[in-house]
Amino acid sequence: MLFTRQTVELPLVLVFVFICCCLGVDSRAVKGHKNVVCGSSREVVKTIVVDQHGQGNYMKIQDAVNSIPSDNNQWIAINLHPGTYREQVTIARDKSCILLQGNSRDTTSIEWNYYVKTQGGNPFDTATFTSAAEHFVAKNITFKNTYNLEAKGRTVTQAVAVAILGDKSSFYDCNFIGVQDTLADTIGRHYFRNCHIEGAMDFIWGNGQSIYEYCEILVQTYPNPDPHIHVRSVITAQTGRIDGQKTGFVFKSGKLNGVGNPSTVLGRALQSCSSSTVLFKNMAFSIDGAVDIVPERWNNLGDVKRILYAEADNTGLGSKILNRTLKTILSDDQWKYYTDMSFINQDGWLSQQP
Repeated sequence: MLFTRQTVELPLVLVFVFICCCLGVDSRAVKGHKNVVCGSSREVVKTIVVDQHGQGNYMKIQDAVNSIPSDNNQWIAINLHPGTYREQVTIARDKSCILLQGNSRDTTSIEWNYYVKTQGGNPFDTATFTSAAEHFVAKNITFKNTYNLEAKGRTVTQAVAVAILGDKSSFYDCNFIGVQDTLADTIGRHYFRNCHIEGAMDFIWGNGQSIYEYCEILVQTYPNPDPHIHVRSVITAQTGRIDGQKTGFVFKSGKLNGVGNPSTVLGRALQSCSSSTVLFKNMAFSIDGAVDIVPERWNNLGDVKRILYAEADNTGLGSKILNRTLKTILSDDQWKYYTDMSFINQDGWLSQQP
């Protein structure tokens, strides 16, 4: 059985997302963003320290974020001392050029416990961490929504760990932990390196234009309270809406593992006119925990067209495509277009970040 979900109504902060989509905007130059330049170099000009025990400038992360002036255009670092920060954190659209870094993702985490309470509710309201600003960097942090992790015996619902709505956002050595809708990779160009993303249902979703390099995807078994109904886990869920958009998720040179050998779909599209890309290349399947990729591999809701799913050079149990009709043949030039860093970094923004 494949889980079905209601179409969500998005908050007003996402109106500009759909305006961009309706105009067929290429997210390499996302309209609605200011094309911020963070000073003349990658140098951090100010460091703010957050410590829960009062040994820094602030005890809460949100207070540190709020202290940064609107329309900031120089790199400011927020250093988190080790600890579990139980708070909901939002970086508003006018708070650009922020480096948020922990000591280690094993010792520094941001956690919240919130969920979609009513059918058709906004999953973005549940996010533990939200960044809508341009030029954002996070390093060495675990982001977690604990609601479904603590929901034994009750129905799992949408509970977001991180929502990214800003262009030019990058994450290094971070964990994203949840069950359903863990990582909302919503809009803009994003880069994930050596990250861990964990969940069971649509846990990497949105319409971002992103490369996931050297990352581990960990699939959990969907925790259905009815033991007589088996629900497949789903990794990616695309929400692209307009033809011609150059968006998508590219997973390369990483790992795809499972806990309990969950029956898993690599991805599906959630919108009836999705136009996007999901690629897996040079990924090691089931190397540190078995995951059972279903024979059909991909699934769409309704009459979804013009979404490109492709796999190449993957290894391990579950990487082999048994049905030839499911193989998408791309030319070398096409693979290079999607997997080269220029897919997200055409204007060199990554080299401008600390």
